[in-house]
Amino acid sequence: MKKSWTLLAAFIYSSAFANTIVPEASRDGKTLNRSALAVAFDKRNFVGAQAYDGDYLGENVQLFGGAYVDEFSFEAKVDFDDVFFDNDFYDVKAGYRFSEKMALAIGASASDFIDDPSVEVGLSTISKNLIIAGSLTANFRDNADDNFTLTAGLGQDDEELSWEAGIRYDLNDNEDDLLSIFAGTTKVVNNVELDGDIEIKTRDEFTELYVNFDAELLIQKEFYVTPGVFFNYREVGNNDDDYLGISGDFGYRANQIDATAGLDYVISDNDRRDGLQWRINAAYFF
Repeated sequence: MKKSWTLLAAFIYSSAFANTIVPEASRDGKTLNRSALAVAFDKRNFVGAQAYDGDYLGENVQLFGGAYVDEFSFEAKVDFDDVFFDNDFYDVKAGYRFSEKMALAIGASASDFIDDPSVEVGLSTISKNLIIAGSLTANFRDNADDNFTLTAGLGQDDEELSWEAGIRYDLNDNEDDLLSIFAGTTKVVNNVELDGDIEIKTRDEFTELYVNFDAELLIQKEFYVTPGVFFNYREVGNNDDDYLGISGDFGYRANQIDATAGLDYVISDNDRRDGLQWRINAAYFF
C-alpha cells in the first residue's frame, strides 16, 4: 500500500495527467508530456531544471529538456535521488514522424538505468489539428509481476483551444485490471489561460477521482501569476481518503527564459500529505 501511494504522489506532481495524447500547448512551455504519444508531434527546444521540498511530496531535484530535429522529437528527464523511489529515475520519450500525418512513438523509463524498466510503443496520427493515438506500455518489475498498460484517445492541438480525452487500461496479473478515463483542456482568452484536468480510476473495490484547475494571468507581458486548486478522492473497500490542495505560482517569461516559483498548501486528514510544499523551476528555449 505504501508503494502505491508514493507512486500516486509522484504521478500527480508530474503535471498530473495532461499531455497524454496532445503535445503541451500552454504558454508555460516547460511542462512535460505524460506519454510518448504526446511527444510524437511536439516541436519544442528547451532545457530546464526543477527543485521542490516540503511536507506534501518531500524533496526532489530534476533536470529535463526536449528537442526536435527534422522528423524526430525527443523529451527526457532525470530525477536525482528521488524521495519516493529512493534512487535516481530516468525517462526518455521520442517520436518519429514518417509522414506529415503519422508518427511512431517510443518511450522508456527506469530507476538507476536498469531497475523496474517500462517501455512504451505507439502510433499517433493527426488531421486538421485532430490527433488520434494509441500505445502499449510494458512494465517489467523486479519485485512484482510484470504488467501492461493500454492507452488510447483523441484531442485537438490548437493555440487557442487544446483538449484531449481518452482511456488507460492496466492489465495486472496479481489483481483486478484498472480502468482510467481522463480528459483535459487548455483555453486561452486574451491574457488569461485556463487549464483543467480530470481522471477517474476504477476496479473492484477501488475508486479514485483526481481533478485540478488553474488560471494563468499575464501581467505586463513578462510576468504571470497562476492560482490553482486540485482535489483527490480515493476509496479502497470500506476505507476512503481525500485531500484538497491550493497552489500559487509567480513567474517570469521573456528573452527565451521561463522561470517559476510556487507554493502548494495541502489540506488532508493524512499527516503524510498535509502541509506546505515549495517549488522552483526554470527553462531556456532555443
